[in-house]
Amino acid sequence: MILIEDSIFGVRVVEPGLLDRLAVRMHATRLDEDLARGVSPDRDVPHALRARMLISARTRDELAAALHRLAVRGGRPELEALRAAVAGSGPVAVRGMAMVQLLVTDGTSGLYPVGAAVAGIDVRALVSRVCRAVAEVPVAATG
Repeated sequence: MILIEDSIFGVRVVEPGLLDRLAVRMHATRLDEDLARGVSPDRDVPHALRARMLISARTRDELAAALHRLAVRGGRPELEALRAAVAGSGPVAVRGMAMVQLLVTDGTSGLYPVGAAVAGIDVRALVSRVCRAVAEVPVAATG
């Protein structure tokens, strides 16, 4: 079950079905782009499911391993701090994890030689920004 913001009813509980899960798999990149831009994970079922996937232990482990490979093979030691943030046991922000997912899976991103060269990307600044985004976990409202 997931909670979705609803403009009429406030918050509603939804039980995602097989078609919802399939839609998330088919549109993962678009959902990641939305979440990386700051779209609320509570917007709808696909965004909520994708957010749940991105912050899962499995995805965190997979992304941490990919970042380690990129750091070692690509000679990018600055990725170690990002890998540590992703692999840590503390909470992570959905927005930051979506950014990491896009960086790792997009061959034209700044983490790959072609992407960095074409776009003239400062990889250290990029990694620093994404590392901060991973750590930006919203504090739950109290009261």
